Amino acid sequence: MNEMEAILDWQQRGITARILGYSHEQNPLLMQLPERSDDRLQHWQQLVDAWGFGWEIEDAARSLSTDGFKRDHECNGTGGAKKRSGHAPAFSALRAI
Repeated sequence: MNEMEAILDWQQRGITARILGYSHEQNPLLMQLPERSDDRLQHWQQLVDAWGFGWEIEDAARSLSTDGFKRDHECNGTGGAKKRSGHAPAFSALRAI
């Protein structure tokens, strides 16, 4: 597996973790920190970031889906759910692209 495939794999793992209900802090790579002198530290950081980015992508998609559902209910009077204010945290990672 080359470096790009590994990054995409860990990004997908982050997406799957969010779907399964894991928190952002439950990134499994965080418990596998290589030694500071280890030359693998940079590669490890890339994988940690990929997992986190995947998690944030799925979280943002869920936020959009939830807000759309709430807006539909508000518009046709079937719900009473309050619309969430602000989306900045969910989109912070997407702006970095």
